[in-house]
Amino acid sequence: MIDRRAALKAIAGSLLAGRLAGSRAGEPIPSTALGTAATRGRRFLTDLFDPALGLLPEYRGAKVYWLYHDNYLAAKALACTDLALANKITGAIRRYGVEESGKIEILFGEARKPLPFRHYQLVEVRRAGDKLIKTEVAGEQVLQGWQVYADLLFLATIASAATDPRQARRHFEQGMRLWDGVGFKDRVAKQAGKYAAYKVALALLAAARLKLRPAEQGALLERLLKQQGEGGGWVTDYDQKGKPLGQANVETTALAVLALDALRPLFKITTKRANDSVEVRADKDKTLFTVKSPFGISQAVIERQEDTWPKAVVLRLHLKGLEGFRASNGKVTLDAAVSIDVGKAKVRMWKDGKEDAPLDEKSPFWMDVRIVSGDGKPARELPLKDGYFEMALPKALFEGNPKSITLNWIDFYRH
Repeated sequence: MIDRRAALKAIAGSLLAGRLAGSRAGEPIPSTALGTAATRGRRFLTDLFDPALGLLPEYRGAKVYWLYHDNYLAAKALACTDLALANKITGAIRRYGVEESGKIEILFGEARKPLPFRHYQLVEVRRAGDKLIKTEVAGEQVLQGWQVYADLLFLATIASAATDPRQARRHFEQGMRLWDGVGFKDRVAKQAGKYAAYKVALALLAAARLKLRPAEQGALLERLLKQQGEGGGWVTDYDQKGKPLGQANVETTALAVLALDALRPLFKITTKRANDSVEVRADKDKTLFTVKSPFGISQAVIERQEDTWPKAVVLRLHLKGLEGFRASNGKVTLDAAVSIDVGKAKVRMWKDGKEDAPLDEKSPFWMDVRIVSGDGKPARELPLKDGYFEMALPKALFEGNPKSITLNWIDFYRH
């Protein structure tokens, strides 16, 4: 008789092998593999949601529900695909009167006192029948000797990235020295004789925050993907051979999903010329695309990799002049020409090739355009020197959630 669980495990293994095909040492793992793994991880989290409490248990069948870190991280991991569910979880955490842990919020810049690290306490918040709601909270006593723990080194990396990048880099390098090719062999790993998958996720998150691609990144990512279970979740502990030890749980799964998201590009960008560049900077309110085009006439196709476009899309075109600009979603085409007249910006804009029917500011397709000089002030003359043209693409251009948009530009002062 065939063991059903063994069969499923074999199938999952073959699927993983397929996802990792072509990702030998030094070769990047396809972003589709990252997206598939993240989707499976989110499905695992969603399936654990307990509507009676508005929370997820520690693992399937568990009676303990951790507000921090588990449910806080789950809400973060689910926010970009199921905001309604993420809000339910966040709302439940607040209803139980807990607002912070003092540590894990470092990942999102939400920790009030990120450093120094402090000893933590595990606190019982409330009982609900046979279910127990608990949370982790940092106390006042400073934790000494934390540099022997890989997870804390990577959290310190993230906490210091904006304020002290050199120190952040030192923390990261110290953490990476604990990598032995299988896992992070820090003090805990040596004493327990097992590795922790969530530390691999934290290493990838720290590298992403520093905008680094360490030599070990491929190995880290491959290890993280291999530790994903057949049900989509991640088990925290694994042995020297990579065998999972325990059950897939919320905290490690959420961290793994967040790490995959940090590595997976939000957009696929194809430019017409090899020396064109498009830099993407995303935050919770808008996504900024910075375009540099030495030749001055070119095109870029921006294809979303997420389910929807950001709430706001802003372009910065580093050109000397903007004789012509075009944005198209495949159905609607917007054109613009920008100049400066008597020290003020002058913009002409039209839709679907109808230049004789110009748009005005009341049109839903109107684009606000700023001309900024090299000193950051509004430009008063052209050609620009080290300045840029900035425009917010209209929300109407993204109606119907197009898969991609195409941008074309012509610099009046091109070479």
